[in-house]
Amino acid sequence: MGRQIVTFEAGSELKKIADSTFEGCTALRSITIPSEVVNIGSTAFNGCTALETVNFEAGPLKQIQWHTFLNCSSLKNIQIPEGVERIEREAFDGCTSLANVTLPASLNKAENIFSNCPNLTTVIWDIPRPTDNKTFCTFLESMLGVRPNCTVKIKDGTEFLCSATAGWYPK
Repeated sequence: MGRQIVTFEAGSELKKIADSTFEGCTALRSITIPSEVVNIGSTAFNGCTALETVNFEAGPLKQIQWHTFLNCSSLKNIQIPEGVERIEREAFDGCTSLANVTLPASLNKAENIFSNCPNLTTVIWDIPRPTDNKTFCTFLESMLGVRPNCTVKIKDGTEFLCSATAGWYPK
């Protein structure tokens, strides 16, 4: 049986979780990303089908690569830490149990990051109210796709909803 929980010693000097590091670790259930990590590589957790919990210690993490959490079908919630600026395409593709996501205000580039996540219903994003709802809704569509029954809640409590026919719109 493989390792179910991965922890790193206090003071770990790990700076990067390389591409495919934990790929196919089907027994892995929980991991805490150390505060020193700056980058998580593509497919780092691909196929970790039992992965339920990913915790991020506050730190310099700036980017999550494409397919990082590909097919992590047991992952239900994820809170991306403040400081992350980029999440590459399909980083959470196939996370079929993913229901709740929290995004940081620092996020400024993300495209189609939650494809094939049919249970995603709530995204909380700590950003100020956009000045142009139409442009923001277009951005939501490029980031999240058309996602019926999903709600994006921003800092001031404003909600944006999505329908299959109308796309994204402010509530």
